[in-house]
Amino acid sequence: MKLTIALAVFGMFASVTAQPLSQRLPKDLPAVVVLAFESKYPQARDVTWDAELSEGVFIATFLNGAYFSDAYFDQRGNWIETVTIIDTAGLPEAVRDEVVPQLPSATDFFAANCFEKPHGTYYQVSFHQGRREINLVYSPKGELLGTERYFYAVDSEQN
Repeated sequence: MKLTIALAVFGMFASVTAQPLSQRLPKDLPAVVVLAFESKYPQARDVTWDAELSEGVFIATFLNGAYFSDAYFDQRGNWIETVTIIDTAGLPEAVRDEVVPQLPSATDFFAANCFEKPHGTYYQVSFHQGRREINLVYSPKGELLGTERYFYAVDSEQN
């Protein structure tokens, strides 16, 4: 009985994974976009696709080494950008050297992202400091390119 169930599950899995790639992709996804993605990220794993059809953008979410990434392409297959959610270990050493000393004063480090664009790569590190959210943007060489600060209003119901 266990063998029969195991074979049935294996058969269902095999039939799903044996489907041609074209049957597992959104119907509106142009082949040129898939080819552009596969050319740029030949080692990508666990790829899923989404589309922002109103903007003509197709998004591949995939495992990129140790991190998940979203790669954005237009309908002609032109790469727009790739955003990768990383941890502090994924930051270049020069960026880590700038960011890590600031983290003890942060109450909550919550995100680091790598943005790769045709004109270059930059890193955004976000954390909370009291009621402030702070986003720091760095070049790969650790140069601070910009800072955004947001303040949160105190919710009267929580007081």
